[in-house]
Amino acid sequence: MGSAFAVVRAIGTDRIGVVDDVSAVVEQASCNIEESKMSVLGGEFAVMMLVSGTDTAIRTLVEHDFSRGALKDFSVDVIPTKEPQAIRGGVPYEIETVSIDSPGIVHAVTSLLARERIGVEELETDTTPAPFTGSPLFTLRIRITLAGPKRAAQLKELLQQLALERDLDITVKRSSREAE
Repeated sequence: MGSAFAVVRAIGTDRIGVVDDVSAVVEQASCNIEESKMSVLGGEFAVMMLVSGTDTAIRTLVEHDFSRGALKDFSVDVIPTKEPQAIRGGVPYEIETVSIDSPGIVHAVTSLLARERIGVEELETDTTPAPFTGSPLFTLRIRITLAGPKRAAQLKELLQQLALERDLDITVKRSSREAE
């Protein structure tokens, strides 16, 4: 009997113990955390995780009453999903942009990727004070998989054009993560 999968999404006011509370419910349902992303965003704590278990365990988690107990003040959804598919036949790359923060950076880069039919596997952003000036410095990191070096060279050229247009520092490098 194979595993079933679900995505758990939870968001609520940040407090100590949230991760413990979410992971306890997952364990009580006899599910396993496969992948997760958790972060404080403003004063909110956001959780995204992929869990696995038997059909019965996933159904138990889906039917869990989150309106009671430690997570009652959180908005929680459990969404059944299919087994993750490994990306095959490609080379993993990371794109990173660093610039003074301005609106539209994420859209400009992801729009270019969409036009080139390149899927975003993971995206992360961060804003920190720049050294010396304290101006907001925006960093965008994106993980993608490309068909090969020729495709990477084409993408690098397009991103460099975008970098000039938007005054961005963009790097594209082969990722250290293993391709399937």
